[in-house]
Formats: sequence, C-alpha cells, structure tokens
Amino acid sequence: MDLKVLRQDVCQNKTVFNRSAEQSIDIDFVLPDYYPSVNKVLKCKTMPRITACAINGQTLTCEGTLNVLLMYVSSENEVCSYEHILNFTKTFELDNDYSDCIPRCHAQEEYMNCRLVNERKFELHGALGISAKIRKKHTEKVICDIDGGNMVVNRGITPATSLIGMAEKYMNIEEDLELGAGQPSIRYLLRYDAKAFNVDCKIISGKIVAKGEMTVMVLYCSQENNIPQTLRSSIPFSQIIDIESLNEECECECCVDIAGLEIKPRTSITGETRNLTVCAKLRFTANATCNNDVPIIFDAFSTKYNSDITRNDMTFEKILKNINDKFINKSNIDLNVTGVNSVIDLWCEPSVNSCVLKDEEIRTNGEIRVCMIINDKDDNPNYLERSFEFEYTYPFKNGSENVSCTAKAAISKTSFTILNNNCLEVTAETAITITAVNKIKVSLVTDAKINEDAKKEVCHDCAMIIYYANEGEMVWDIARKYNSSPDEISEINSIEGNSICETKPLLIPIK
Repeated sequence: MDLKVLRQDVCQNKTVFNRSAEQSIDIDFVLPDYYPSVNKVLKCKTMPRITACAINGQTLTCEGTLNVLLMYVSSENEVCSYEHILNFTKTFELDNDYSDCIPRCHAQEEYMNCRLVNERKFELHGALGISAKIRKKHTEKVICDIDGGNMVVNRGITPATSLIGMAEKYMNIEEDLELGAGQPSIRYLLRYDAKAFNVDCKIISGKIVAKGEMTVMVLYCSQENNIPQTLRSSIPFSQIIDIESLNEECECECCVDIAGLEIKPRTSITGETRNLTVCAKLRFTANATCNNDVPIIFDAFSTKYNSDITRNDMTFEKILKNINDKFINKSNIDLNVTGVNSVIDLWCEPSVNSCVLKDEEIRTNGEIRVCMIINDKDDNPNYLERSFEFEYTYPFKNGSENVSCTAKAAISKTSFTILNNNCLEVTAETAITITAVNKIKVSLVTDAKINEDAKKEVCHDCAMIIYYANEGEMVWDIARKYNSSPDEISEINSIEGNSICETKPLLIPIK
C-alpha cells in the first residue's frame, strides 16, 4: 500500500559562503608640485569602497577603491589636503558555482601606518579587511500531510519567512551643488564625504520602489581668507528594482551602499569657483520575503503496520521586525588641551558593539568616535580623537528565547558647540538599522513508509486498558506507546491540550 504523502516547498535564504580576508596596502606617493610642502601631518584618513563584486564560475571577485586623504599643515601654517586613489582587487575561491546568487562584499580599514619620508613623500603600510557573503535561495520539501495505512500523525505549524527573490542594481547620480549666497568662493577642497540612507521601501505594481537621500558634506578653504567652510546638501534618489514573483503581500529589505564618489569644484566663466560637481555610484541590494506558517509533521506511526519514519532537524527563520530609525546622541567632549580657538573640521564614526533582546526591549550599544581638527590658543592646527558610548532601545515584546538581532549604524548629521576653551558639546544624528529574527530548530518527518507484510500484534482481549500517567506527560507519547489515537485518548479522558496537567489514571482505547 502506498501512502499518500503531501509535500510543500519551503524557500529560505541560506548563507552558503561567508569569509573574510586581508588585503595588504603598501604604497608610497609624492605630492604634486603645485601642492605646498608638509610641515606636520594631521590625519591620514582612508576610505575603502567596494565598486563591484561578481561571481564567475567558482570565483568571487571584489573590486574596490581606497581613497587616501592626507590632511596636513603646510610650512605657512595652512591646513591642506591631498587625495590619492588606489584600486584593489580581491578574489575568493568558492566550493560551488553560485553564479545565480548575489554576493555582498564589504571593505574596512584594519590598520594603517602613514610615514612622512620627507616634506613631499609619504609611505603608507597597512591592511584592509574584505568580507564576502553569499546567500542562496534554498528550497526544501517538507511533508505537511500523510494519508492511508492507518497512519496517525502529529501535525503542527511552524512560523517561517520564505525568500521570494533577490536583486542587485546600480545607479549613477550626477548633481551640481551651488554655494549659498553668503558663502565665500572655493579655493581648494579639504575633505568631502557622502552617506546614502534608504528612507522608504515599498512594493508597487509588483516592483520594489526604493526612495532615499544621499547627504553630502564638503569642507573647503575659501578664496577670501583661507578659513575652512562647510557645505552640506541632501540629494534625493529613487530606484525601481524588479524581482520575479513579487506580490503586494511580500516584505522587502533594500540596502544602499556608495560604490563610488567624486566631488570636484567647477569654475564659472567669471572665474569664480562657486559650484561643485557630484558624481556618485550607488549599489542597491534587495531581498523580498513573505512571512507564512508552514504545516509540518512532527511524528507519525501506523496503528496497523510497522512503519519506517525518517526525521531530520530543520531550522526555520522568521523575520519578526525590521527597524529603520534615527536618534540623537549628544555628549560633552573634554579635549584635555591647553585651549581651543576654533574647530576646523569634525566628523563622527560609529561602531556597534552589541544588539540583544532583553526585558522586552531591543538594546543596541556602541561607541561613537569623534575626530576633529582644531586650532589651539596659538592658532596652530592639531588633530584630536575622543569617543563616547551610546545606547538605543526599542520596545519589543516577544515570547521566544531564540531571537537574534543584528544592527548597523551610520551618522547622518553632526554638529557641535564650543562650551569653553577645553570642552565641546557634540551632537550626532545616528541612523540605525536593526533586524530581529526568530530561529526555530524543529525535528520533523521527512519520509514515511509502511511494511504491509509486517502487521502489528494487537491484543483483542480488551477494548481499553488503564494507564497511570504522570503530570507533564505528552498525550502523543502515550498514544504511540500503546498504538492508540491521541485524539481518542483526549476525548475519552476529557484532556485539554497536549500534556497531562496532573497525575491520574487514563483509559487507553486499543486498536
């Protein structure tokens, strides 16, 4: 007799590759002739970016750029900067062909040592950390029902998040920025940066529409008095991303990374430099998922035949919450110096130390490093670093003990106030992204067979037997032991629920 076994496909986003490697940096460069010579190095700031990552057969290739920004003091006591761009490539060998997958790569500075060889030559030694992750749409068949062969099944439901699809898309932004009416013209740029924030992500007509903004910051020296000036601007963007089988019931997650950035001053026909040309390359990676309940079979047996039941452990993931929020961090920074006349430049770099679910709250703890270039009381430029801790909490009630949380933080806006000649009040608007996932490991039936030639021996001397059950015993375990029906045991003994609430005798019907 063949059993009627009903199976259902479950699609999950499975990590098939996750590895990190170091990319060594060993270069030297010389300032061009039109740059002033170096009297003192303030800061050598490196900004690695992944420009492209692709899978070819069993090789993953990550390409990127390393922007080296050297901020220094010239012999005339002016703050200057020089940008050197280095291209790099890192390859990873894969154990399989994942050409149908979309990789995610990230680069960060591990350590950097910048040495001044002479007043115009530098040596840079260090390493970048390149991390690569590949997630694949993995489909498994799960038995959701068994019929025939006098089978008794222990059915159940497990929550899960099924992956619908993934997509990747690039977008180029070209924008002209103009200085405000009260701002002096540009002499040369000192530093620039940009951050992309995904503000809104919706599904419209079977497509993902991602809308966000790219914040741009430019620090420059003016033509009039060489005093550093700051220009801040926000550039909105929107992108349509296609994912096959997408519907309105899906949920989407979209990450936006800046894969390339270049900002250059532009001189008008009048000879004034009051415009900036922004060229940026954005990389979108989108996942579409659907939360659903998966019917499964925990256990099964036949009351008439010997059966062969195969069970395996399977982990189901359910996305409980995606959080995109902004919050304000404010701290007084003691500089521990003899005095501060002015702040030339200040920026913040956040890092997340932990993200856990505790006492019905998601708690994220981290640190914000404050980097600044100041003029001391004698108007000499100096570079300082200080840090302060931050905590972000989000109310979240969930009864499961298997919730894991991941968080990323970025600074969207920074401001400061000089309280006195040795203290600053720093305000950092922080954008945080948190994903809370419930991971459930379930032992379920993956195959079932019966042997019609091996019937079970049944005692026909009585219709029922008495079994003394202990508190906490499961009705299913008792039924399996005595080859009976759990539903009939519950009905005859007026049992509510799946377990015995108190020690007592039970009537067990014999099949």
